[in-house]
Amino acid sequence: MYSMFENFVNFPYPVAPNVYVISDSDFKNYQQQEAQKQLVVLESQLNRYQRMVEETKLAIEELKTNAGLLPEAEAPELAHDAP
Repeated sequence: MYSMFENFVNFPYPVAPNVYVISDSDFKNYQQQEAQKQLVVLESQLNRYQRMVEETKLAIEELKTNAGLLPEAEAPELAHDAP
């Protein structure tokens, strides 16, 4: 009598998944479409990061200005005296 292990080992190997054959030009078009999708995602990500950097820089400058941490030469002048 066979053990459970022997039944498992003797079981035929699974059949490979479906394979599709397409032309080189169709594959190239597919790759380009996928690249376009990925570019949209990456460019969107870059825009979000750039906005975050700019907002962070503004917040830093506002905090420095409000706390009086900027040196006198760098402090923004609010009133200009006309000659």
